[in-house]
Amino acid sequence: MDTKTKLKTIAVLYAMEDEAKPFITLTGAKRQTGVLDSKLPMVHYETMVKETTVHIVCFGKDKDFRVDVVGKHGASVATMETIYKIRPDLIINAGTSGAFDFPEAKINQVYVAIENVFINDRRISVPGFEEYVTGRVPVTKVTKLQKDLDLPGAIVSSSDSLDMVESDVKMARSQKAKLLDMEVGTIAWVARQYEIPLIALKGISNYVYEVGDTKHLDEFTEYLGDTATVIGNTLLKVIDYIDGKTLQDLSE
Repeated sequence: MDTKTKLKTIAVLYAMEDEAKPFITLTGAKRQTGVLDSKLPMVHYETMVKETTVHIVCFGKDKDFRVDVVGKHGASVATMETIYKIRPDLIINAGTSGAFDFPEAKINQVYVAIENVFINDRRISVPGFEEYVTGRVPVTKVTKLQKDLDLPGAIVSSSDSLDMVESDVKMARSQKAKLLDMEVGTIAWVARQYEIPLIALKGISNYVYEVGDTKHLDEFTEYLGDTATVIGNTLLKVIDYIDGKTLQDLSE
């Protein structure tokens, strides 16, 4: 995309509708039908922030198991369908994350993904795939936006699991990841294929502890609502800031 073209249409991707509800309420976004494929689980809302059209796409519920379609396959399908049908100028992935080897991070604090996003639970022991398995994808540089809105940055790595095994820990540390989620690594890969810029906003809902420790599950449940509210408020400030600007304006 031309970095000097104004960003007029933004698609915000959330894994869980519970994460999205505060932003939907805050902006008065309205449920939409007939845009995304009805056979797919995604839930679609639309609103305006100043002069910017904002589409909110949640991954939806699995039709067999009736739980949120979290993880990589939900992320890939939702991102592709969003790009095909909505054709956004910019994708923002908003959602919760766990702080990893990051004691100074605080619950409800929101970070911007910086440098590269990764995958931390992919293992392919075939020569030549060493770099591929890391899932490394560069994210859009928004240093001016970060400075003006006082938003800290961190490297994010994605997994399909809510626990950690030793190999995942080792890979996340090699990536210098400080935040762990379940979708941005895949969203970034799909967006890169279509050359759509991506910003990720990650709010901390829990800490990641030792291998086998499950305290983070209780923390996630306890803080999900509050973290989602903080993410929604931050997201509105980010989109308000982006309104009328170009990609170049966000980085210089």
